[in-house]
Amino acid sequence: MRSMSYDLAVWDGPKPATNADASAEYERRMDSMEKALDGAGEPAAPTEAIKAFIEAALARFPELDDNSAPECPWASSPLAGEAVGDLIYFPMTFSGAELARDELADIADSLGLVCFDPQIEQLLPDAEAVPASMVSASAYAALAQHLQAEQPAQGSGWFARLFKRKHQPGDDSPRSLADPMEATHRATLESGETIDDPSEDSLFLLFEDVESGRCGYVIVDDLRDSSGHTYAQSSRNGDGTYLVEYRAGGADRHFRTTVADMRAAHALMAGWAFDVQGWRETAAWEPVTF
Repeated sequence: MRSMSYDLAVWDGPKPATNADASAEYERRMDSMEKALDGAGEPAAPTEAIKAFIEAALARFPELDDNSAPECPWASSPLAGEAVGDLIYFPMTFSGAELARDELADIADSLGLVCFDPQIEQLLPDAEAVPASMVSASAYAALAQHLQAEQPAQGSGWFARLFKRKHQPGDDSPRSLADPMEATHRATLESGETIDDPSEDSLFLLFEDVESGRCGYVIVDDLRDSSGHTYAQSSRNGDGTYLVEYRAGGADRHFRTTVADMRAAHALMAGWAFDVQGWRETAAWEPVTF
């Protein structure tokens, strides 16, 4: 599973002299990694240095699984699956990054590896770097502004940096924040705020609002159905589980399920919204009757 939010890149190689040099090297390495993943054959296995980082990182913050505590920072599993050769590029939740970012940077540094934070375009560890908590707060503020704005945010600043390497499932090009095409989906929070064509990342942020109690639910409507009866919605139960429903037009095609946590609910909603192959089979659904 993958619920991308706050990312770090760690690689084996000479440490760049400046943050600008590191940013250029990061872009070069990410382009190479994407070509390797898109190419034929298996991507290169992690090098011994990257394996050492993965082992040390998991010794401090165990792998994400169904029994993970809320403070688990990882947003994907297994962590080793994010590595290609001498580079690992991995996502964390925003709350997890606040806890783990600087510790993971220290681990990389202790192993002689380079750690780069693409959100702030800085090498880590750095005592003067913008704290992860500030990045998280800025991302939430940018999302709130985006939700309220008449026009989408332009490709700059915190919001653009957060999403500049994100892709819609099945899309071969980065998603534009100022795409002029007519929206096909609309996410709505309990507060009434809306966002058109939410990316996987922005949908994850909306779920974090539900998880924190700032909102009670999130609904995503398929705007291609003018009747308004094609949608998915989710809310948090008192025990921390999530109710997820989807409706495909008629009342006889309305189903629900309960999943363990926010990440599982997000995965189902993203699977529905982006029509990911096999998304329904990842949960046990029952008909909703009125």
